[in-house]
Amino acid sequence: MATIINTPAAVPVREESSSGSMNSLIIGLLLLLILVAFFFYVGLPMMRNVSNNTQAPQINVPDKINVEVNTPQAQ
Repeated sequence: MATIINTPAAVPVREESSSGSMNSLIIGLLLLLILVAFFFYVGLPMMRNVSNNTQAPQINVPDKINVEVNTPQAQ
């Protein structure tokens, strides 16, 4: 009598952990790229405008200063 061995067919192994981490890596890199682009597009011009709009304080010094002191005279 012949021996028959029934072996199940090989089931492909799904690697969800590496696929999920690859998706997370791609999403993270895209978000980082968007943040860097936003910084260059908005952040740098805003910082440049803030630094250009500041002016040195204006100090007005008069040419002559009256130092005469008027005291009331005693009677």
